[in-house]
Amino acid sequence: AFQHGNQAGLSVGDIDWALVNAGTYICWAFQAGNKLGPLLDETRTFVQQMKDYKHYSYTVTLPYYQTILNLVCKNSSDPSTLTGEAMDQEVILREAEQSKQLQIIHGVYFFRMWLAFLFRRYDVAAEMVGLIQEVSKSLSLRLMAIVNETWFMGLVALHMSRTTTQDTGRWNSIAKSSIVQMKTWMRNCEWNYSHKYQLLIAEQLYGNGETVAAAKAFDDAISLAESHSFNHDAALAYERASMFYEEFGKQHKAAEYLQKARDAYENWGAVRKVQDINERRNTLYY
Repeated sequence: AFQHGNQAGLSVGDIDWALVNAGTYICWAFQAGNKLGPLLDETRTFVQQMKDYKHYSYTVTLPYYQTILNLVCKNSSDPSTLTGEAMDQEVILREAEQSKQLQIIHGVYFFRMWLAFLFRRYDVAAEMVGLIQEVSKSLSLRLMAIVNETWFMGLVALHMSRTTTQDTGRWNSIAKSSIVQMKTWMRNCEWNYSHKYQLLIAEQLYGNGETVAAAKAFDDAISLAESHSFNHDAALAYERASMFYEEFGKQHKAAEYLQKARDAYENWGAVRKVQDINERRNTLYY
């Protein structure tokens, strides 16, 4: 529908409508887990339109564009840094701060948190959580990212509360808030949110040392994500389950789940994550 809205807007000369639809499509398509290869081609086309027409959506869309590039392109640079073909995060942040464009600042922090968690840069992810909380105090509208923002903030918080002794009260508070909010959304739409809720619960049980219940919750999160066609989220759930099994010395199980995570990331088109997992698999025993 949003792609059609873009075409219809361009055909009648309503450029604003066309490009708002293009930006909305990129946002939802990425977060819904559309295949990254085709989405990258579509994003390049739409971003070029935004640039040609000097539309306000251009800069807002760049963090999505660079995030997709970081996942698709195999390179040796830090994938949690939004600097590359599409943008330079320091330049974007400086210009956004000068013009008080909080939506852009929030977008940079949000996607850096997402990527940092995905690539196990937990120090960066934790830093981004704090920055998101700070900028969100002055941000009135963030509807399109709010679910995944809440989800990843919860995942980061649960990891930090399990692995560090600093700020445990703060991390536990963020985790609890994320779980409560996700449960509320799940009650309204189980199809979209039940797997996200289950992964939060799995991580919580993992942190509490309830290994049997955690293993079941990880499997429930995976099953729900796959059956509801959120295969990119299933990839993450497989990977987190692999880490869980590895920590408890179940190397064969950890390797099995990591291979399934790799296959799911490959199916999504996340070449950089496939490379990341290939490098990590050498540490596991088969």
